[in-house]
Amino acid sequence: ISMETAAELRKIVYCDADRILQVLRNLLDNSIRYGKSSPVIIEVTNYGADSIKVSISDSGPGIPEEELTKITHAAYAFIYALQQTGFYIPVLKAMQSEVPVIAGYSPILAEIFEDTVLYADPAIFENIADKMMLLFKDEDKRSELIKKGKSMAAKYPLSASNQLFWQNIVKSAALTA
Repeated sequence: ISMETAAELRKIVYCDADRILQVLRNLLDNSIRYGKSSPVIIEVTNYGADSIKVSISDSGPGIPEEELTKITHAAYAFIYALQQTGFYIPVLKAMQSEVPVIAGYSPILAEIFEDTVLYADPAIFENIADKMMLLFKDEDKRSELIKKGKSMAAKYPLSASNQLFWQNIVKSAALTA
């Protein structure tokens, strides 16, 4: 494993150091455990004027599906902070696992999932944190999202996920035309 950072990315980061180290250790551990012999890539980039983004990736086979299902079922919330994507199968999987979803807003996502998702601006981490705290503090809201998500997931069973994916491609093409 190697890590390189450019001089312009060296910033003072105010955070809970123990928690950040725990998260990085878990991500690295999973990349090494499930990535097998593929290289682990750590990328640090600027993310706004006063933030950095740390990405850890590998080209391994990933976490086995049965293990991923167990992890998803145990989650308190699923955060899908991508803004520009038409791939929403992970959102459906979370809903099928009865896990509420916090997602980055996009017109297509809002059209498909309506009010079954809490929307947050992924560029503002405080916005995501606020939504997480809302779910933590308001059990009724969490239960409502689980119920709505389960109903929404029933409309798009995974056997029909390819059709949903194709619909998103068509909608994305229409938005860019």
